Amino acid sequence: MLNSVSGGFHSAEPRVVGLIASGGGHVVNTASIAGLMPGFAPHYDASKHAVMAITEDLYNNMQAAQMPIGVSCLCPGWVRTGILDADRNWPSDLGASPVADAGQEVMMGHVRRAIDEGMQPAAVADLVIDAVRTDRFWVFPHPDFLELAVDRFHRIGEAQDPEIPEEVPGMPPQSEVLAEVMAAMAQAVVTNPVGS
Repeated sequence: MLNSVSGGFHSAEPRVVGLIASGGGHVVNTASIAGLMPGFAPHYDASKHAVMAITEDLYNNMQAAQMPIGVSCLCPGWVRTGILDADRNWPSDLGASPVADAGQEVMMGHVRRAIDEGMQPAAVADLVIDAVRTDRFWVFPHPDFLELAVDRFHRIGEAQDPEIPEEVPGMPPQSEVLAEVMAAMAQAVVTNPVGS
């Protein structure tokens, strides 16, 4: 989480100063569809919301100042990367990584499969290049995720309570995942009772 937020925040000013000195350019920050649609993991969602806010503020500031600097915010869904295995997820100076519980193991299996079946990074890069060339702020590689985010904002506009979508691209139905998680956790309690 810290990498997402501090990377966008601390690198924005030096990048902009350098771009101004060179006569202009373009800044692209990578957020995630999780910046528009929470439900992936609280710390991940929060960091991606922060990246989006930093990026949108930067865009508005560049527009208001009429600077020759474009700004884009990349909001991908599932992309074939090593994000789940990145060392930055749990720096070694924190000691051993926490052991996932049975429910987390079920979720991670589904997420890993979704990532493995996700969009190729080169295809995402092509969309980013197009956004830079056309000076477009939003980069949404996954229209199906964008539809869910739009539905969420309609619910917000109608002051409706949050709702977990039953269908999320790349994942089994929410009710199926929940049943798997509950079964795995129940089995873990039977296998390893608390206090034994």
